[in-house]
Amino acid sequence: MKILFKIILLLLIIFYACQEKEVFQGLPPEPEEVFGKLYIDSNPQGAQIFLDKKNMGLITPDSLEFLLDKEYNITLKLDLFPDSNFTIRPELNATKKVFIDYTINHGAYGEISCNSFPLGANIFLEDSSTGLKTPNTLKSLFPGFYEVKYSYPEHRSDSLMVTVRGGKTSSLFIELEDTTYWVSYNMSNSWIRSNSITSVFVDSKGYVWFGSSDRGLSRFDGEKFDFFPFSYLPSDNITEIKGDRFGTVWVGTLKGVSKYQNNRWTDYSSIISAAVTGIDIDNQGVAWIATADGLYSFRGNSWTRYDKTNSPLQADYISDVAVEPASGKVWVGLLNNLGLRSFDGSNWNSYTVTEMQIDPSMGNYSGKLAIDYYGNLWASFLPIPNANLTGGIVRFNGTKWEKLNIPGLVISEKLGLRNFYSYGEKMFISTTQGVVIFTDYNNPFLYNTTNSKIPGNIINDVIIDKSGNLWFISFNGVVKLKKGNF
Repeated sequence: MKILFKIILLLLIIFYACQEKEVFQGLPPEPEEVFGKLYIDSNPQGAQIFLDKKNMGLITPDSLEFLLDKEYNITLKLDLFPDSNFTIRPELNATKKVFIDYTINHGAYGEISCNSFPLGANIFLEDSSTGLKTPNTLKSLFPGFYEVKYSYPEHRSDSLMVTVRGGKTSSLFIELEDTTYWVSYNMSNSWIRSNSITSVFVDSKGYVWFGSSDRGLSRFDGEKFDFFPFSYLPSDNITEIKGDRFGTVWVGTLKGVSKYQNNRWTDYSSIISAAVTGIDIDNQGVAWIATADGLYSFRGNSWTRYDKTNSPLQADYISDVAVEPASGKVWVGLLNNLGLRSFDGSNWNSYTVTEMQIDPSMGNYSGKLAIDYYGNLWASFLPIPNANLTGGIVRFNGTKWEKLNIPGLVISEKLGLRNFYSYGEKMFISTTQGVVIFTDYNNPFLYNTTNSKIPGNIINDVIIDKSGNLWFISFNGVVKLKKGNF
C-alpha cells in the first residue's frame, strides 16, 4: 500500500511539473525596416550626384536608394555649370522625384567680354552677326563652346573657340592682321597644307600652286586652298612647279616628276626617279627637266634623256634649266665646276668663265638660271671658299657676258641665291637675306624682315599672280603683297 502511494505521488509531481514549464518556439520576428528613395534628373543630363558631399558614382538621371527618414544634402555637379545644392527629406516607402532645370536658372548663364585691336571690329557669334562692335560683352550665353569671330575693314577676319562657364565671364582679345598691303598665309590662319614652301607657280587659270618640302601641294583659287592626294606624286617633297600656256602643270619632286593635264595626273617616276632641280617649258609645250641624273625633254608623248654619254654635258647633275622663249634655245647649268651649256636643238655650246672672258675667281659652279623680259640670260654661280671661288651673278645679252655688281647684293656663304624671277621689266632675286627687286640695276630695293612683312629672310621664290599681287614663299609660310605696292 505504501508502495502504491509513492508511485501515485511521483506521477502527480511529474504531471504538475510539465504543466508549468514553457516550451521554446524560436525568436520573435524583428520589425521590418522602411527606406526612402530619390529619383534625380536634370536638364542637361549627366550631372554627378553627391550625397552629403560624397560622390555616389552616379550621374543624372539615376536613383539614390535605402535612404533613412532624415534630411540629406544633395549636390549636382555638371561641367561648365555652377553646382546645384539642395536639402531634401525622403518619404519612406516611396520614391520622391527631383528635377533640376539649369536652363531656367539665369545664374547658370555666362558672358564673353570681347575686345580687339583695332577697336570697332564687328562681332560674329557662330557665324551670325551680333550687330555689336568691340569692345562689348555677349551676355546670357548658355554654358558651352562658341566660335567668336571679329572682322574689320582691310584686316584679316579671325576667330577663336571660347568656353563659356555658368555664372562667369570669359574674355577674348584678338589682334587682327592688317591686310591693307600684306596678307599672310600659314597653317595657323589658313588651310595651306604646310608652312615649308619651296616652290610656287601661277597657272593659266590664275590658280596659285604651292609646293612644300614635307606635305605635297596646295592650290589657291583666290578664296580657298585645296589639295591633291600624296599618291599622285612620287614624293611629298616638292622641288619645282612649272606649267605651259595650254594648262599643263609639271611638278618636280625629290623622287621624280608628275604631270597634271585636263584634271588628270600622270606619274613619270618610272622614267625620272632622281631629284628634280629645275623645270622650264618652251612655247611649243616641250618640257625640259633638270635632274640629279641628267637632262630630260618631253615632246608629245616621247622622252629624251641627255647625259654625259650622249652630249657635251660632261656630268649628270644638272643644277637648273632655262629656255629662251623666242628662239627655243635651252640653257643648262652644271654644278661640278663645269659652267653652262646651251642647246639649240642641233648644236651644243660650252661656256665657262674662260669663254665668258670674266673674272676666273667667280668659278664655274653654276646655280639657278632665268631669261628676263629682254631675252637676256641670268645665271648664278656658287661661292666655294675652300677653292677661293667667289661666285656671283652674270648676264648674257646674246653677244656679251657681264658679271653684275648689284649694290647691297653680294653672293657669299652668308648670302645664298635661291632663285630668279623675271616679270616684265622687273627682276626679282630671292636670297637667304631677303628679296632684291629692281628695274634699274643701280637702284635695287631689298625686302627683308626689318622693312617688310615677309615671313623670313630666307625667301625661296617669288611670283606675281593674275591680279598683280606679289607672293613671297619661305619655310615660314607665304605672304602676298597687294598690287600697286611694289
